[in-house]
Amino acid sequence: MTIPENYDDLLIEELQDVEVAAEYLSTAIAGGSVEEFLTALRYVTAAHGDIGVLAEITHLNLRHPKCC
Repeated sequence: MTIPENYDDLLIEELQDVEVAAEYLSTAIAGGSVEEFLTALRYVTAAHGDIGVLAEITHLNLRHPKCC
């Protein structure tokens, strides 16, 4: 096991646990700040690979029917 070099690395490592990530996002939403939520979402996305992986995990459809 490697030791994270900084806070971001440590946070991303912790957020790889789905339950921790869910709680982290819930706390960010409860804070009421869009910026806080988007920052949290960025970290969770980084922890799980990319937005495509996150979409697959959450069953999110990234293709909007009115898009393109």
